[in-house]
Amino acid sequence: KCFTFSFSFSNSSGVITLIAEFEASTAASSGAVVIPKLFYRGYIARDESHNTFPIVNGDNNCAAVLLPANYHGIITVEYQKRKIWILGEWISVITLCVLISIAVITYCNQRRTQTS
Repeated sequence: KCFTFSFSFSNSSGVITLIAEFEASTAASSGAVVIPKLFYRGYIARDESHNTFPIVNGDNNCAAVLLPANYHGIITVEYQKRKIWILGEWISVITLCVLISIAVITYCNQRRTQTS
């Protein structure tokens, strides 16, 4: 499908803003916009009215937003981390804190026995 669009994204916030407008010659048909990001479950596409659009695995395993016919507007694509990943991050942080604590306690005990 032929339509014009432009996009911009920021890696720091993980938000991709996609401005998509169908050309008049293809306004009667739907289409997909392939985003230059690898497809993972968790992407959510919304417009200004908070309507959601499906995101599928597109060309070269990139995310593709499916847009309806006659669509004009701005779509924001965000990646929401899966809850299990967030849990894994917290487990990693807690483990790191425990390991640092063990290392500090061990170091302090060794210094105490050496000075006695």
